[in-house]
Amino acid sequence: VERRRRETLNRWIFQIAKILPDCPTDKKNFNKGAILSKTFDYITKLQAENRELKKCLRECNESQ
Repeated sequence: VERRRRETLNRWIFQIAKILPDCPTDKKNFNKGAILSKTFDYITKLQAENRELKKCLRECNESQ
């Protein structure tokens, strides 16, 4: 049971690594902590970009 849980977690972390920009996906450099850290940084960056785009869109709509 524990081994299956670990394998499932590893499989999902590896899937995240595959879609994360600039993240190595070879098994030799597979570092779960680094992948999770980069994922957090990337999501935080996307959220900031999303806020900025919403602000720009709101400003464009108000100026029309």
